[in-house]
Amino acid sequence: MEYVAHNIELFKAKQAPDEPVTIRQGDARDLSFFEDERFDLTLVLRPLYHLFTMDDKRAAISDALRVTKKGGTVFADYCSSDAT
Repeated sequence: MEYVAHNIELFKAKQAPDEPVTIRQGDARDLSFFEDERFDLTLVLRPLYHLFTMDDKRAAISDALRVTKKGGTVFADYCSSDAT
C-alpha cells in the first residue's frame, strides 16, 4: 500500500508483467479494506514518521496488528523527526 499516487505509477512502470505484486493507494491509519488476520507479516515502512500525532501513529500500528495473523510479525521502521 502506498499513500502517494505518483509513487504507485512509478512502481507499476518498473514492475515486471509476471511479478505477483499488488499495490494500491491507501492510508496506514485505515486498513479497513483488509480483513482481520490476513497477513503473516505486515511491514509498516515509512508512515510512522510522516504521522505527527500519537493518535495517528497508534491508529497505524493498531490496524497493522489487526490485519496480522496471531503469531505473525509486524515490522515497523521509525526515524525520529526531532533535530537534536
